[in-house]
Amino acid sequence: MITGLHAIVFSPDAVKLRAFFADVLNLPSVDAGSGWLIFALPPAELAVHPADGDGRHELYLMCDDIHATLADLLAAADAPAAFRLCSNSRSSASRMTR
Repeated sequence: MITGLHAIVFSPDAVKLRAFFADVLNLPSVDAGSGWLIFALPPAELAVHPADGDGRHELYLMCDDIHATLADLLAAADAPAAFRLCSNSRSSASRMTR
């Protein structure tokens, strides 16, 4: 039986992405050495979808109150531009929480 999962996110700016996970999402972490942070995650799911070409990776964050969570995340000074763009689809996100 699988009791956990270790996922790796690759980024051209790993330092900034680590800061986002730590400072914006407030995920606790341990330093595995030399600044390699391993973040603790809440319960998670994994899906595998067919892809054309090399494929891509997506990270979906789940919450209990989408509006409050978006407000908190957008208020963070280090919120990446891509996250801000994705958060503009509030109508589809709010439909999922009803």
